[in-house]
Amino acid sequence: MKYDPTTILSIVEQGFEKNKTGIYSAVKRNGEWIETSIDDFKAMVHDLALGLYELGVRKGDKVSLHAENSTEWLIIDQAVLSIGAALVPIYTTQPGEQIKYILENSEAKVHFVSNDEVFAETKPLIKDVKNVKAIISVMESKHKKLRTFDEILEAGHKKGEEDPGLFDKLRNEVEPEDLATLIYTSGTTGVPKGVMLSHDNIARNALAAYELFPFDPDEYEEPKVLSYLPLAHMFERTASYIYAYCGVPAYYIEEVDEIKEDFATIKPIYLVTVPRLLEKVVTGIKVQGQEFSGIKKRLYYWAVNLAENYEPEDPPSAWKMKIADKLVYAKIRELFGGNMVGFNVGGAALSPNIARFINGIGI
Repeated sequence: MKYDPTTILSIVEQGFEKNKTGIYSAVKRNGEWIETSIDDFKAMVHDLALGLYELGVRKGDKVSLHAENSTEWLIIDQAVLSIGAALVPIYTTQPGEQIKYILENSEAKVHFVSNDEVFAETKPLIKDVKNVKAIISVMESKHKKLRTFDEILEAGHKKGEEDPGLFDKLRNEVEPEDLATLIYTSGTTGVPKGVMLSHDNIARNALAAYELFPFDPDEYEEPKVLSYLPLAHMFERTASYIYAYCGVPAYYIEEVDEIKEDFATIKPIYLVTVPRLLEKVVTGIKVQGQEFSGIKKRLYYWAVNLAENYEPEDPPSAWKMKIADKLVYAKIRELFGGNMVGFNVGGAALSPNIARFINGIGI
């Protein structure tokens, strides 16, 4: 399929009208899900963009982001792109010396951190990074030299009242060929290396990948997706743009260890993942069978074996699948909220046994 050159801003904006939940995204903090409406999301993108403009960020400048997945991560991304600047995402696990190198190499003008804990390793090094003119903490900070997220939002809101047309003017000047991001490698083979990606590079990938997604949001009353892979990686970030484009809110988990409970609570229809998580899921399912005894245990492992050896071209008889579903698969699906229609497995191929198992239990 042919795609006309476009921007990330455009595909995200197209999804606003498709979203029937009214929620742009959500993040889990201290065990509580915090949802952000589309209207609030748009307002914060507007205010943060103009707040960054007030700090001197202009088209072509770089803004770095060192934070966990969250709605604020998405807001910062869209705000930076809205004024024609480029985002430089940094992994929360990146060592301090590498972060210093990334900030200097990218010539980041403004640096975002999520909280004091994330900032701790960078703090003693960042004073030597002359190009960073301001550091902004998403959460409350004990460091007096750090600006706050709310402070920048307030400054941007005031700027918008003084110059109502500025945000739209800046946003309309963003072109498909403009630099959208600098993605740095993990630095495992020397210093991190930056990859330059334009708006159209990313938007085109997102739109092409969307054609392969196995779900139609219109078939669900309140479609949601669950997310746990880092947005600092282009894989999950591209997925976030696809979710936005098709109007499905992403829910960002707090702890991977709680993902089973999050599945049951959120009832997502989709998950972008890596093989290791699915390996753990299957191992957990098999271990659960050890709690049974007698005929119940034999039936459980019969159903597991049926799923592991599932062949789409030569499926088991309908009566076998019906019994296995009633006794085992239905209960396993409940762990995933009962809505899952697919997994997108990146980074490595899904092993054949796990693929058959997931296919067999129908999650």
